[in-house]
Amino acid sequence: ELYLANWLNAGAAVRLMAGKIGLFLALLLLAENAFANDAFKFYEALLYKNKPNLSEYGLEPLTLIYHSPFWQLGDARENVPSVQTMRNVFDDTYPGGAFVVIDIEHWPLKPQSESYVSNRQKYTTFISRIRAVRPDLQLGMYAMVPKRNYWAPIKGKNSKAYRSWQKTNDELAIIGRQLDVTMPSLYTFYADRDGWRTYALAQISESRRLFPGKPVIVFLWPQYHESSRGSRLEYLSRDYWRLQLETVYEHADGVVIWGGWDVDAKRKSNWRGDWAWWDETVKFVFDKKGEILSDNNTP
Repeated sequence: ELYLANWLNAGAAVRLMAGKIGLFLALLLLAENAFANDAFKFYEALLYKNKPNLSEYGLEPLTLIYHSPFWQLGDARENVPSVQTMRNVFDDTYPGGAFVVIDIEHWPLKPQSESYVSNRQKYTTFISRIRAVRPDLQLGMYAMVPKRNYWAPIKGKNSKAYRSWQKTNDELAIIGRQLDVTMPSLYTFYADRDGWRTYALAQISESRRLFPGKPVIVFLWPQYHESSRGSRLEYLSRDYWRLQLETVYEHADGVVIWGGWDVDAKRKSNWRGDWAWWDETVKFVFDKKGEILSDNNTP
């Protein structure tokens, strides 16, 4: 314990050792207890080219499946894939109990649209067909429910916008009830940190309200969303990113760090190990896994 305390106090040294053998060995010592029981989960779904093995830094790779395995070139994506397609994708591919997350977003869920009810049914059918083939998998879906909403939480719980948002979430809960994990998206649209925190806590709170007892594992992206005005796709500052990590660590059950996709060029970005957000991530994971280890060893 004294050894770890001395090391953790040497913040500058830890930053310099990021990616080096010393940090790697320390994280290996923490890994077994850090992921035991109900410990906070650290995942990465980063798409960068030439990305190092981030499990050496305490981030577990997430199995995240996009649309391409389910629809071949030329297939009509309006149709739900067949049970046979699900067999082709899932049979003998993943071990029993594996945690698998689906990210398909091309059936819009806009409450006032004509396709709202039919698209909701498509998602439930999609999940039920996976369940028919692999009932043993632990399933999650990116940002399905609660529906991501920034302004309703900002306007407050007593606002008409907030009540309308909750009503939509209640209608979409039929999708989330088929899943094992709730995975809201907490991506950044504005530089307003208090606003981000209000919005993030509301997404987590709605997840708890809709699905009591289910783990809430959130998605974070260390860049501003492409729709953000003024800061579009800029990387977050070190302290803003740390605020987000600390917030989800306190209120959620895990985090998935996503990124590495060049939205404009539609290709993977190149990995760089000198980003401030990455340096802060390494420090954060090391610090928190140390806390988990200490908690697990407390009589």
